[in-house]
Amino acid sequence: MIALVAMLGGVARSVGLSGYATIAFSETPQERLSDANALLATSHQPATGLGVAIVTAALRGGAALTDGPRSAYAVAFAALGVLCLLPTAGALRLHPTAGDAVRTVVPGQRRVPHPTVSDSRKSE
Repeated sequence: MIALVAMLGGVARSVGLSGYATIAFSETPQERLSDANALLATSHQPATGLGVAIVTAALRGGAALTDGPRSAYAVAFAALGVLCLLPTAGALRLHPTAGDAVRTVVPGQRRVPHPTVSDSRKSE
């Protein structure tokens, strides 16, 4: 059971990170992809460290609030679960056409363009 949960968790993280990276680069011009990739990789490392620090603090806080290590880990895992739900808010705010630049359009399907930074500057 542990191996199955670990495998499913790894698959979910891998697919999620690939999806976010694809959307992040979907509207990046070809000449800026190298810089965008470096920025994403650089920002990923501190975010990972911050996640580890938050869960470590939750584990220590759980140990102080509860009577045993089992309860402390329950607090830490609950904090990790809430922390993992935070990106969902950002994903729900994405425009429905986000990532269309890398999607294959089905014949007959209508594409609805969404405003970009360059479009908003044209109107000024």
